[in-house]
Amino acid sequence: MCSKEGDLYHQLFLAYKGSHADLPAQLCQKNANAIWKTAKETLKNKEKFIEHINDAIRELNVKATKKKATMLSYFTQDSDVATCSSFMKSVDAVAGQERTAVKRKMSDTHDEQSWNTIEETAETTSTEPHTILIDSGITKNVPGKPAQETLVKKIGLLQQRINVLTEARDIGIAKDDVHDEIKKLRNELKEEEKRLKKKRDSAKRAKKFRAKEKLEKIERQRNTPAATQTRTGPGQPPLVDSQPALLETIINIAIHGSAADERRRTEMIRSCLTLSDLHERLLLMGYQISRSGTYLHLLPRVSNTQEGRRHVHTVPVKLARPQTEMHRKHEDGEFCTATIRSLESLASLLGPQQVFVLSQDDKARVPIGLPAVKSQSPLLMHMEYRILLPDHDWVVAERHKLIPSVYAGVNVEPNSFGKEEAVGYSGPTHISIRSGKHASSTANTHAYDFQSLLSIPSFKPLMMTESNTVKPVIIIFVDGGPDENPRYRKVKNFAIEHFKKYNLDALFIATNAPGRSAFNRVERRMAPLSKRLAGIILPHEHFGSHLDDKGMTTDDDLEKRNFQHAGETLAEVWREMKIDNYDVSANYRQPEDSMQDPAEPNLAWYSVHVRESQYFLQVIKCADESCCSPPRSALKSVLADTFMPPPCPILQTPSKLVVPSLLDKGTSKFSPLLVRLSVDLLPPLEGFKQMPYDFFCPSVQSDLKKKVCPTCGIYFTSHKSVQMHCRFVHGKTVPDHCETRVRPQRLAARRANEFLCIVRRYETSSEDADWLDEDEVDASGLTIPEPSSSALQIPVMKESEWLANPWTEEQ
Repeated sequence: MCSKEGDLYHQLFLAYKGSHADLPAQLCQKNANAIWKTAKETLKNKEKFIEHINDAIRELNVKATKKKATMLSYFTQDSDVATCSSFMKSVDAVAGQERTAVKRKMSDTHDEQSWNTIEETAETTSTEPHTILIDSGITKNVPGKPAQETLVKKIGLLQQRINVLTEARDIGIAKDDVHDEIKKLRNELKEEEKRLKKKRDSAKRAKKFRAKEKLEKIERQRNTPAATQTRTGPGQPPLVDSQPALLETIINIAIHGSAADERRRTEMIRSCLTLSDLHERLLLMGYQISRSGTYLHLLPRVSNTQEGRRHVHTVPVKLARPQTEMHRKHEDGEFCTATIRSLESLASLLGPQQVFVLSQDDKARVPIGLPAVKSQSPLLMHMEYRILLPDHDWVVAERHKLIPSVYAGVNVEPNSFGKEEAVGYSGPTHISIRSGKHASSTANTHAYDFQSLLSIPSFKPLMMTESNTVKPVIIIFVDGGPDENPRYRKVKNFAIEHFKKYNLDALFIATNAPGRSAFNRVERRMAPLSKRLAGIILPHEHFGSHLDDKGMTTDDDLEKRNFQHAGETLAEVWREMKIDNYDVSANYRQPEDSMQDPAEPNLAWYSVHVRESQYFLQVIKCADESCCSPPRSALKSVLADTFMPPPCPILQTPSKLVVPSLLDKGTSKFSPLLVRLSVDLLPPLEGFKQMPYDFFCPSVQSDLKKKVCPTCGIYFTSHKSVQMHCRFVHGKTVPDHCETRVRPQRLAARRANEFLCIVRRYETSSEDADWLDEDEVDASGLTIPEPSSSALQIPVMKESEWLANPWTEEQ
């Protein structure tokens, strides 16, 4: 060995590098420096130091020789395996002897400890080269990383194999395809190193995420302890726990523009939205919910199935599938809906301080002496008996029913400018109950009930201003019956009387198309009222029987007293209810509780203040202060032309916006009120001086010209009104159009001044039924049906007979 320290260190470095060919030169130099420095500090004697370094060099050379022998045996794969084995054994023997000789020379305990340290460092460095770089900072408490450790071992084996192949290639004993194999192994090594790096980065991110989650959990526990309590039940927490307003929001979205149940027996809402529309609106409002989760919060189609049991937290909204029981569409449906939406937008613009919205209709007549509403329940019968139903002597009495007229006040949300949804569906409810035999539901009774609403405490906040006067704008949604239809003379006359009596700025009365009454807001109140009557029998002979054996009335005064008691009993039942957390008031009305017929209005005043149409009536103040008092609302700032603009579609063309003609309307939709007010567009009027309100109403388009005054162009709903207007206002007469009356195939029914006509549509080869005025129908030669008295008779029985057991056992 060389005695100079510089050459000695160089020999140590070369020996270490030769025995650790798989390590980079920088790391080999670092480890050789560690051996040199450790020996320098522990061995102060120079001779012993040089001898110690020479022993270390000899040991490293032995290890290098052993590696070369292993490599040689791997590549040669000679049949003389015993020769290679003996060679390896000799190498091991020489290495063991050299190690024993070196340790024997290190007699000093301190020197032996230093040698063990050097040996351990060298062996660890040569056998596990990557452990120093990877796991040097791992403590004993850190859990293992099986995936990373597997990759580390695999990378070490790949690196070792590359080193062996490289050494064999340099010596010249490798195979011919060693270059391709080395290239393949290096590519595989790079891929494994990428995988290892990816796993380490993922572990770091997961560790950072867990630390962040832990801090957030601690913060939540500090701020809201109740939110972090552990759930006792199985499964995922329901969405209504984290989003409490979800169910209420679904109801608010689905309820606008929807219809009540077909027969008003349940509180189910028939929404016109699809499931996708509902889900999109929920997402826009910030709710985190999936489309299937939205469906699970609706009523299931069948509740007793496995899928139906998943609907736990639901709202009374059900997806309707195409079926025959759906509400029948009418050709005027879209036109009427456009009018109703315009009134809703107007109400939202003016606000609840200026507008009162009322929805009214008559509920189905309630019988007395029989169950008011049938309650369906299972009947269990013992099968050992033959059951016979004994004959009953049914008592038949004429018109033993009560007529409930329901008035629904509607809340309007403030500061919702132009939003149709601002006009809600909830509010107080009042019911006026009358005898079905001694009174009827007419325009006179409705006018009396409207006046009585002012004295009901629950309606005062909706109807009255802070100065204790009626709000200046009133909007009433009615059914299309003869007692409420805005086309009828009495309804118009009472509307004018209310307008003048309460100094209103405007009074609007609107109805929906025939067969679409289920969309009226008051219909939502019918199902709870019917549900409350299930199983109730209203007494019909509280003060004694007023009927003989044939069901004929023997005492009129006693009959009225019994009807009054039944009506008051019904009112008491309904007064105990609450609908949408609003009070329900009910009163029995005497037969004489009705308004007298109003005086006929001046036709000149009528032509200035009133505009009528097929489904809509407007009574509005004029701008003449000598005629009308100053307005009390901001209506004039919204309707610059005094009256509501007619519904009309607007089409977008490449150059401008146009209103189509009647022939070009096609499938275009009616534009909202705010759009019609903001653009000044009119369709081709084609002979009209001004656009009639029913210009785009499909059912009356063929009769528009004969219902318009030829002088001023005002539109009326009947030819008779046009004749009266022309005669008394302009002093002219118009030709009679009686020859253009409708000739139906037959008359199906009659009510008030209308016929239910069955008309054949030749363009569709189908029959249609519609209510028409008498003066518009050619009924000559046709049978006019009259209401049958037997149709108004129902069986009435005593309470004791009803409660008695009807079943008898056969002897």
